[in-house]
Amino acid sequence: MSTLEMNGPDGRGGYLVALSDGATQGLIPADLLSEQTGGGAREDAEAWIAAESATIAGALETLRDGGTPRAPFDRIRLIGAET
Repeated sequence: MSTLEMNGPDGRGGYLVALSDGATQGLIPADLLSEQTGGGAREDAEAWIAAESATIAGALETLRDGGTPRAPFDRIRLIGAET
């Protein structure tokens, strides 16, 4: 399994992430972060992403391979050339 890299906020409340391969990039939407953190502060988002990094990486791999991750990670979207 790949490791997850946090690339920072997307400017709309979501968070950009990528697999360590560099080719697979994703967006964790603002509404998912807000639901999971109870608010949306950047530090809370980063802590949640770090705690769930293996699951988020698995969701990105599933999306990359054409599948659908389990909820609530099914709301993560691929971005860039992979979409």
